[in-house]
Parts: sequence; structure tokens; C-alpha cells
Amino acid sequence: WRCLRHLWLGPHKLMQSGVAAESSISDEGLLLLAENCSLLLDLTVASLRPTDRGLAAVLRACSELRRLRVGGRGVTDASLKLLASLTQPRMERFALWFSGVSAEGLRRA
Repeated sequence: WRCLRHLWLGPHKLMQSGVAAESSISDEGLLLLAENCSLLLDLTVASLRPTDRGLAAVLRACSELRRLRVGGRGVTDASLKLLASLTQPRMERFALWFSGVSAEGLRRA
């Protein structure tokens, strides 16, 4: 797992219109991922369960991330603030869906 570079966690068709599916990937899974897959370049977490805690672990451990896509109402303005404070020199795309991020948090980021 240490050399894993690209990972999609969750139902493949979750993001397509009309598909009502949710995986059970939570912060605990993201913490394990952060501990064991620090070389990730591309990560998609198709689940609504992650929170700032899990996302922070991934952002801190996976400094080579180029693309990160994540959903979850527990992902808030705190995650955007953390992302802005970290040195992620290769980050090209950061996408959120069904998150708890506010309009004010987006303006500040």
C-alpha cells in the first residue's frame, strides 16, 4: 500500500446524477490511509461521512497530492483554512461536495 498513487474509495457511480449510494468510509479509514499511503497523488473519497479530522490527516500526511475530491457534511471551513496553511506545492484540484463549507469560508480561502 505504501506505493499506492491513485485511489478511489466508494461507489464508482456515486457522483452521477440520480444515483443514491453512499459508502461507509469514515475518518478512521482516512486516518489509516494517511498512515500507510503517504505517496498518494490522486484521492477520491465518495462518502458523506468524512469530517475535518480525517481530511486533516490526509492533507498533512500526503504532501504530494495533486487531486483531492471529498464529500461530507463534516468537512467545514476548518479544512479550507488548514489547506491554505499547508505547503501543498503540487495541489492542482481540490473538490468538495455535500460539505459543511460556508460561503464565508470559501471567500476566506
